[in-house]
Amino acid sequence: MSRYELRTIDEDNVHDVLAVAVATEQRRFVADVAVSLAEAYVDEAAWPRAIADGGRIVGFVMGGFRPEPPPWWDEGPLDAVWRLNIDAAYQGRGVGRFAVAEVAAEAGRRGASRLTVFYLDGTGGPGPFYDALGFVRDGQMLGDQVVAHLPLS
Repeated sequence: MSRYELRTIDEDNVHDVLAVAVATEQRRFVADVAVSLAEAYVDEAAWPRAIADGGRIVGFVMGGFRPEPPPWWDEGPLDAVWRLNIDAAYQGRGVGRFAVAEVAAEAGRRGASRLTVFYLDGTGGPGPFYDALGFVRDGQMLGDQVVAHLPLS
């Protein structure tokens, strides 16, 4: 059993979620949590969650589940990891792996056959992390972001 859990973001934990800060060298690869929460507020497909270790918030993950694809996506339903922010002090402890597994499980409950991720590539970026989780790059790019998929079975 994992020691981590996902929690709905509410008035009791929102300030702790907003305080999640990735390592300085990672900031160019992911939006701040505040930006993500603002986007979640206006997009009904967003699924934002706090990641907790006991009573402490250690990260933020946001999935997105679109049974009808957006106009810029021509590959059918889009179930994806939209954001993943793990506090710098908690990286390397399995928090990110746990969070992605939870988004994949939610996608599976919704009937998805794969989970997609879009990310900026570069030294120090999230590519090796997603590769290690089994995401497969298909050579496609969405703007300046790599597209990779994780089959769900």
